[in-house]
Amino acid sequence: MGERNKDRKVLVERDGKFELMNLQDIESQGFLPPISNANSSENDAQQSSARSSSSAVSGVTKEEPAAKIQGSSTEEPAAFPPQPPPPSPKARPSSAANSEPSKGNGKSNHRIQSANVCPVTSTYCLSPRQKELQKRLEQRREKLKREEELRKIEEEKEKKKENDIVFKAWLQKKREQVVEMRRIQRAKEIEDMSSRQENRDPQQAFRLWLKKKHEEQLKEKKTEELRKQEECLFFLQGTEGRERAFKQWLRRKRVEKLVEQQAVKERTRQFRLEAKRSKQFQPYVSEARSFRFTDHYN
Repeated sequence: MGERNKDRKVLVERDGKFELMNLQDIESQGFLPPISNANSSENDAQQSSARSSSSAVSGVTKEEPAAKIQGSSTEEPAAFPPQPPPPSPKARPSSAANSEPSKGNGKSNHRIQSANVCPVTSTYCLSPRQKELQKRLEQRREKLKREEELRKIEEEKEKKKENDIVFKAWLQKKREQVVEMRRIQRAKEIEDMSSRQENRDPQQAFRLWLKKKHEEQLKEKKTEELRKQEECLFFLQGTEGRERAFKQWLRRKRVEKLVEQQAVKERTRQFRLEAKRSKQFQPYVSEARSFRFTDHYN
Protein backbone atom coordinates (compact mmCIF):
# COMPACT_ATOMS: atom_id res chain seq x y z
CA MET A 1 0.00 0.00 0.00
CA GLY A 2 2.86 2.38 0.92
CA GLU A 3 4.68 1.71 -2.37
CA ARG A 4 1.55 2.44 -4.33
CA ASN A 5 1.13 5.75 -2.52
CA LYS A 6 4.76 6.61 -3.19
CA ASP A 7 4.11 6.11 -6.92
CA ARG A 8 1.34 8.65 -6.89
CA LYS A 9 2.02 11.77 -8.95
CA VAL A 10 1.53 15.35 -7.87
CA LEU A 11 1.14 18.44 -10.06
CA VAL A 12 4.02 20.81 -9.28
CA GLU A 13 4.80 24.23 -10.75
CA ARG A 14 8.50 24.83 -11.60
CA ASP A 15 9.83 27.87 -13.48
CA GLY A 16 6.37 28.74 -14.72
CA LYS A 17 5.72 25.19 -16.00
CA PHE A 18 3.47 22.51 -14.53
CA GLU A 19 4.89 19.01 -14.24
CA LEU A 20 3.67 15.68 -12.84
CA MET A 21 6.18 14.28 -10.36
CA ASN A 22 6.24 11.32 -7.98
CA LEU A 23 6.06 11.95 -4.25
CA GLN A 24 9.23 9.92 -3.80
CA ASP A 25 11.14 12.14 -6.29
CA ILE A 26 9.94 15.29 -4.57
CA GLU A 27 11.03 14.00 -1.15
CA SER A 28 14.40 12.79 -2.47
CA GLN A 29 15.14 16.20 -4.05
CA GLY A 30 14.49 17.91 -0.74
CA PHE A 31 11.61 20.09 -1.94
CA LEU A 32 9.22 18.59 0.70
CA PRO A 33 9.57 16.89 4.09
CA PRO A 34 8.44 13.22 4.31
CA ILE A 35 4.69 13.13 3.79
CA SER A 36 2.61 10.95 6.17
CA ASN A 37 0.03 8.91 4.32
CA ALA A 38 -3.58 9.23 5.42
CA ASN A 39 -4.53 5.68 4.50
CA SER A 40 -1.58 4.17 6.38
CA SER A 41 -2.51 6.18 9.50
CA GLU A 42 -6.08 5.00 9.18
CA ASN A 43 -4.97 1.37 8.88
CA ASP A 44 -2.67 1.77 11.90
CA ALA A 45 -5.56 3.18 13.94
CA GLN A 46 -7.87 0.30 12.94
CA GLN A 47 -5.22 -2.31 13.75
CA SER A 48 -4.55 -0.79 17.18
CA SER A 49 -8.29 -0.71 18.03
CA ALA A 50 -8.68 -4.34 16.89
CA ARG A 51 -5.73 -5.42 19.08
CA SER A 52 -7.18 -3.66 22.13
CA SER A 53 -10.65 -5.22 21.66
CA SER A 54 -9.21 -8.72 21.19
CA SER A 55 -7.12 -8.39 24.35
CA ALA A 56 -10.19 -7.34 26.30
CA VAL A 57 -12.24 -10.29 25.07
CA SER A 58 -9.47 -12.76 25.81
CA GLY A 59 -9.25 -11.39 29.36
CA VAL A 60 -12.94 -12.00 29.91
CA THR A 61 -12.86 -15.53 28.58
CA LYS A 62 -9.87 -16.41 30.73
CA GLU A 63 -11.53 -15.17 33.92
CA GLU A 64 -14.83 -17.02 33.31
CA PRO A 65 -13.53 -20.62 33.87
CA ALA A 66 -11.72 -19.48 37.01
CA ALA A 67 -14.96 -18.10 38.37
CA LYS A 68 -16.83 -21.29 37.52
CA ILE A 69 -14.25 -23.46 39.34
CA GLN A 70 -14.42 -21.23 42.40
CA GLY A 71 -18.22 -21.38 42.38
CA SER A 72 -18.32 -25.11 42.08
CA SER A 73 -15.95 -25.58 44.97
CA THR A 74 -17.69 -23.20 47.36
CA GLU A 75 -21.13 -23.95 45.95
CA GLU A 76 -21.97 -20.23 45.89
CA PRO A 77 -23.71 -18.45 43.06
CA ALA A 78 -21.25 -17.35 40.33
CA ALA A 79 -20.76 -13.65 40.00
CA PHE A 80 -19.30 -11.99 36.93
CA PRO A 81 -16.09 -10.15 37.72
CA PRO A 82 -15.97 -6.43 36.90
CA GLN A 83 -15.00 -5.85 33.31
CA PRO A 84 -12.12 -3.49 32.56
CA PRO A 85 -13.05 -0.14 31.14
CA PRO A 86 -13.06 0.01 27.38
CA PRO A 87 -9.93 1.42 25.83
CA SER A 88 -10.03 5.10 25.17
CA PRO A 89 -10.33 5.80 21.47
CA LYS A 90 -7.13 7.07 19.95
CA ALA A 91 -7.00 10.39 18.17
CA ARG A 92 -7.37 9.76 14.50
CA PRO A 93 -6.09 12.12 11.83
CA SER A 94 -8.44 14.54 10.25
CA SER A 95 -8.08 12.84 6.90
CA ALA A 96 -9.46 9.57 8.34
CA ALA A 97 -12.37 11.36 10.01
CA ASN A 98 -13.22 13.10 6.78
CA SER A 99 -13.11 9.82 4.88
CA GLU A 100 -15.74 8.05 7.08
CA PRO A 101 -18.83 9.82 5.65
CA SER A 102 -17.59 9.18 2.15
CA LYS A 103 -17.33 5.43 2.91
CA GLY A 104 -21.08 5.28 3.57
CA ASN A 105 -21.73 6.59 0.11
CA GLY A 106 -19.30 4.07 -1.44
CA LYS A 107 -16.94 6.85 -2.67
CA SER A 108 -13.44 7.77 -1.54
CA ASN A 109 -12.58 11.47 -1.36
CA HIS A 110 -8.77 11.60 -1.69
CA ARG A 111 -7.15 15.01 -1.47
CA ILE A 112 -3.82 15.97 -2.93
CA GLN A 113 -1.43 15.63 -0.04
CA SER A 114 1.01 18.28 -1.31
CA ALA A 115 -1.73 20.89 -0.93
CA ASN A 116 -1.75 20.44 2.88
CA VAL A 117 2.00 20.25 3.27
CA CYS A 118 3.20 23.14 1.06
CA PRO A 119 3.84 26.39 2.91
CA VAL A 120 1.52 29.23 2.04
CA THR A 121 4.31 31.68 1.21
CA SER A 122 6.11 29.33 -1.23
CA THR A 123 5.10 29.35 -4.87
CA TYR A 124 7.34 26.49 -5.93
CA CYS A 125 6.94 24.37 -2.79
CA LEU A 126 10.38 25.49 -1.54
CA SER A 127 11.41 26.45 1.94
CA PRO A 128 12.73 30.00 2.55
CA ARG A 129 16.26 28.64 2.90
CA GLN A 130 15.98 26.80 -0.42
CA LYS A 131 14.56 29.90 -2.05
CA GLU A 132 17.47 31.95 -0.71
CA LEU A 133 19.93 29.35 -1.98
CA GLN A 134 18.26 29.33 -5.39
CA LYS A 135 18.36 33.12 -5.47
CA ARG A 136 22.08 33.08 -4.69
CA LEU A 137 22.68 30.53 -7.43
CA GLU A 138 20.79 32.70 -9.93
CA GLN A 139 22.81 35.75 -8.88
CA ARG A 140 26.04 33.79 -9.23
CA ARG A 141 25.05 32.61 -12.72
CA GLU A 142 24.20 36.17 -13.74
CA LYS A 143 27.50 37.39 -12.35
CA LEU A 144 29.44 34.71 -14.22
CA LYS A 145 27.55 35.56 -17.41
CA ARG A 146 28.38 39.27 -17.06
CA GLU A 147 32.02 38.47 -16.36
CA GLU A 148 32.15 36.25 -19.45
CA GLU A 149 30.66 39.02 -21.60
CA LEU A 150 33.12 41.57 -20.21
CA ARG A 151 35.99 39.16 -20.83
CA LYS A 152 34.92 38.68 -24.45
CA ILE A 153 34.68 42.45 -24.95
CA GLU A 154 38.15 42.93 -23.47
CA GLU A 155 39.56 40.18 -25.68
CA GLU A 156 38.04 41.80 -28.78
CA LYS A 157 39.51 45.17 -27.79
CA GLU A 158 42.95 43.66 -27.22
CA LYS A 159 42.77 41.81 -30.54
CA LYS A 160 41.78 44.96 -32.39
CA LYS A 161 44.56 46.91 -30.70
CA GLU A 162 47.13 44.27 -31.68
CA ASN A 163 45.87 44.29 -35.28
CA ASP A 164 46.19 48.09 -35.41
CA ILE A 165 49.75 47.91 -34.06
CA VAL A 166 50.70 45.24 -36.61
CA PHE A 167 49.13 47.23 -39.48
CA LYS A 168 50.92 50.43 -38.45
CA ALA A 169 54.22 48.58 -38.24
CA TRP A 170 53.66 47.07 -41.71
CA LEU A 171 52.73 50.47 -43.15
CA GLN A 172 55.80 52.11 -41.63
CA LYS A 173 57.99 49.37 -43.05
CA LYS A 174 56.48 49.82 -46.52
CA ARG A 175 57.05 53.57 -46.36
CA GLU A 176 60.67 53.04 -45.38
CA GLN A 177 61.10 50.62 -48.26
CA VAL A 178 59.63 53.14 -50.73
CA VAL A 179 61.90 55.91 -49.42
CA GLU A 180 64.92 53.62 -49.67
CA MET A 181 64.01 52.62 -53.24
CA ARG A 182 63.62 56.27 -54.26
CA ARG A 183 66.95 57.17 -52.69
CA ILE A 184 68.68 54.32 -54.48
CA GLN A 185 67.02 55.25 -57.78
CA ARG A 186 68.04 58.88 -57.39
CA ALA A 187 71.61 57.89 -56.57
CA LYS A 188 71.64 55.66 -59.63
CA GLU A 189 70.40 58.51 -61.83
CA ILE A 190 73.04 60.86 -60.45
CA GLU A 191 75.72 58.27 -61.03
CA ASP A 192 74.51 57.73 -64.59
CA MET A 193 74.53 61.49 -65.22
CA SER A 194 78.02 61.88 -63.83
CA SER A 195 79.22 58.92 -65.87
CA ARG A 196 77.70 60.42 -69.01
CA GLN A 197 79.44 63.70 -68.31
CA GLU A 198 82.73 61.91 -67.73
CA ASN A 199 82.35 59.63 -70.74
CA ARG A 200 81.18 62.32 -73.17
CA ASP A 201 82.67 61.95 -76.66
CA PRO A 202 84.64 65.12 -77.61
CA GLN A 203 84.38 64.33 -81.33
CA GLN A 204 80.60 64.21 -81.15
CA ALA A 205 80.51 67.50 -79.27
CA PHE A 206 82.76 69.07 -81.92
CA ARG A 207 80.52 67.82 -84.71
CA LEU A 208 77.46 69.29 -83.04
CA TRP A 209 79.21 72.63 -82.61
CA LEU A 210 80.37 72.60 -86.24
CA LYS A 211 76.83 71.86 -87.48
CA LYS A 212 75.41 74.67 -85.47
CA LYS A 213 78.09 77.05 -86.70
CA HIS A 214 77.40 76.12 -90.30
CA GLU A 215 73.70 76.81 -89.88
CA GLU A 216 74.48 80.22 -88.42
CA GLN A 217 76.77 81.02 -91.34
CA LEU A 218 74.10 80.05 -93.87
CA LYS A 219 71.58 82.25 -92.10
CA GLU A 220 73.97 85.21 -92.08
CA LYS A 221 74.79 84.70 -95.76
CA LYS A 222 71.13 84.65 -96.69
CA THR A 223 70.50 87.78 -94.70
CA GLU A 224 73.40 89.55 -96.39
CA GLU A 225 72.06 88.66 -99.83
CA LEU A 226 68.67 90.07 -98.99
CA ARG A 227 70.24 93.29 -97.73
CA LYS A 228 72.23 93.72 -100.97
CA GLN A 229 69.08 93.18 -103.04
CA GLU A 230 67.24 95.84 -101.10
CA GLU A 231 70.13 98.32 -101.51
CA CYS A 232 70.08 97.74 -105.26
CA LEU A 233 66.38 98.40 -105.37
CA PHE A 234 66.93 101.53 -103.30
CA PHE A 235 69.24 103.00 -105.91
CA LEU A 236 67.13 101.95 -108.88
CA GLN A 237 63.72 103.09 -107.71
CA GLY A 238 62.54 106.56 -106.93
CA THR A 239 61.77 108.31 -103.69
CA GLU A 240 58.84 106.05 -102.75
CA GLY A 241 60.85 102.94 -103.38
CA ARG A 242 63.70 104.25 -101.25
CA GLU A 243 61.40 105.02 -98.36
CA ARG A 244 59.78 101.62 -98.56
CA ALA A 245 63.16 99.89 -98.72
CA PHE A 246 64.39 101.94 -95.72
CA LYS A 247 61.35 100.92 -93.66
CA GLN A 248 61.87 97.29 -94.52
CA TRP A 249 65.51 97.52 -93.57
CA LEU A 250 64.68 99.21 -90.32
CA ARG A 251 62.07 96.58 -89.52
CA ARG A 252 64.54 93.85 -90.36
CA LYS A 253 67.15 95.37 -88.10
CA ARG A 254 64.73 95.55 -85.22
CA VAL A 255 63.79 91.90 -85.70
CA GLU A 256 67.44 90.87 -85.80
CA LYS A 257 68.17 92.86 -82.68
CA LEU A 258 65.29 91.24 -80.85
CA VAL A 259 66.39 87.79 -81.98
CA GLU A 260 69.92 88.50 -80.82
CA GLN A 261 68.70 89.72 -77.44
CA GLN A 262 66.55 86.63 -77.01
CA ALA A 263 69.49 84.42 -77.90
CA VAL A 264 71.70 86.19 -75.34
CA LYS A 265 69.04 85.81 -72.66
CA GLU A 266 68.58 82.14 -73.46
CA ARG A 267 72.30 81.47 -73.31
CA THR A 268 72.58 83.32 -69.99
CA ARG A 269 69.67 81.37 -68.56
CA GLN A 270 71.18 78.10 -69.69
CA PHE A 271 74.52 78.98 -68.07
CA ARG A 272 72.80 79.86 -64.80
CA LEU A 273 70.76 76.66 -64.78
CA GLU A 274 73.82 74.54 -65.49
CA ALA A 275 75.79 76.25 -62.73
CA LYS A 276 72.95 75.82 -60.25
CA ARG A 277 72.43 72.18 -61.22
CA SER A 278 76.10 71.44 -60.92
CA LYS A 279 76.16 72.97 -57.41
CA GLN A 280 73.12 70.92 -56.37
CA PHE A 281 74.52 67.69 -57.77
CA GLN A 282 77.97 68.12 -56.31
CA PRO A 283 77.19 66.53 -52.86
CA TYR A 284 75.18 63.76 -54.50
CA VAL A 285 78.01 63.01 -56.87
CA SER A 286 80.42 62.73 -53.95
CA GLU A 287 77.96 60.53 -52.08
CA ALA A 288 77.38 58.35 -55.13
CA ARG A 289 81.08 57.90 -55.57
CA SER A 290 81.39 56.74 -51.97
CA PHE A 291 79.11 53.78 -52.67
CA ARG A 292 78.34 52.59 -56.15
CA PHE A 293 75.10 50.81 -56.95
CA THR A 294 75.61 47.43 -58.59
CA ASP A 295 72.63 46.07 -60.50
CA HIS A 296 73.04 42.29 -60.68
CA TYR A 297 70.05 41.82 -63.00
CA ASN A 298 71.28 43.96 -65.92
